[in-house]
Amino acid sequence: MPGIASGTLKYLGTKTDFKKLLQGTGPEMKELRNTFNDFCAGNQTIKHNVAYSEQRFASPVKVLKRRKISKGPSVYNHLNAWGFPYDVITDATELTICLAKQRNNYYIYYRANVKNPRMENELSNSGDKQFMELGCAVWGFPGLLKHIVREDGRILYNTLMLCDGCYKTEEEAMKSFNGMKDVSMKRFYNELFGNG
Repeated sequence: MPGIASGTLKYLGTKTDFKKLLQGTGPEMKELRNTFNDFCAGNQTIKHNVAYSEQRFASPVKVLKRRKISKGPSVYNHLNAWGFPYDVITDATELTICLAKQRNNYYIYYRANVKNPRMENELSNSGDKQFMELGCAVWGFPGLLKHIVREDGRILYNTLMLCDGCYKTEEEAMKSFNGMKDVSMKRFYNELFGNG
């Protein structure tokens, strides 16, 4: 699917995933909801306006492989589109990655479940490093990132899978996919901080 905020970004998801993305969006998303409903009603070549251009709403892909990656506590240093850094710490991250083919290209997509993400609070006057919870307010596209509270902590996750890379050959894509131990979380944090 072409990017919602930019024609150059790709997302992967099922109709159910997209329906979850649109749940709770306001009147500003009415046109996107109508396009989605037309697509589900059978208009598989419907187009919509993205970043001042008309793009096909969604294209079919074939998922070739899927697997999970588990990571423990981590620190991520995110540099936003304007060059400002955000230091994010997490307790754990569960990734689902998949390799998909669309036309003549191969893509690796991921979904992340990030446990207890926190960002350094630069406004704190205490002198000690203070961290604030992330996920209660998401600055990017409405519904793309959501959070839930569970007994074991808060989880921030993406409703549509984010693209981690594009490959021209199946051999190159398989080699990268099979060797992956992590993904670049840049797309995830771009969505969180509104840089998507």
